[in-house]
Amino acid sequence: MADVIEGSPFKDLYLPIALILLGTIIEFAYYVRLSPSRSAGFATAGMFVGVNMIVNVIVMFVGILIAAKIADMGFGHPLQAALKLAAIAISVPATQDLIGGILGVPFASWAISLLIYFALFMILFELDVAEARICVLLIWVLNIVKGFVIVGFMASR
Repeated sequence: MADVIEGSPFKDLYLPIALILLGTIIEFAYYVRLSPSRSAGFATAGMFVGVNMIVNVIVMFVGILIAAKIADMGFGHPLQAALKLAAIAISVPATQDLIGGILGVPFASWAISLLIYFALFMILFELDVAEARICVLLIWVLNIVKGFVIVGFMASR
């Protein structure tokens, strides 16, 4: 494991793991208490959390592959980058859901999530402003497309 961590163990290992755990707890609490489907129970909430995390991580990886190709960016050791990307993909949507559930205003949570994406990319990957902006905008657009695809899929059933 020591050969995977290239920099600070806190920033490159402990912080991403903490973000994943915190995001999972927040997302589960959201689906149990705040979401419109909260009456579904713990098992259904667990299913929602699992599916949501998998989809978000896939969208994140697609966005980063596109960003890396467009802007010729590097994200470090692949395992380390995967951990950091999973941390961002899990913690930011969980925070967005929580804020949207508390405030009842999804647009406010979108704006806040945009800022959190930006901050986490700059902190975890030490990107400059232009590189972070490219990553965040690509991922944000892909998340919007993801939302339309999910709504379209559900409407077709």
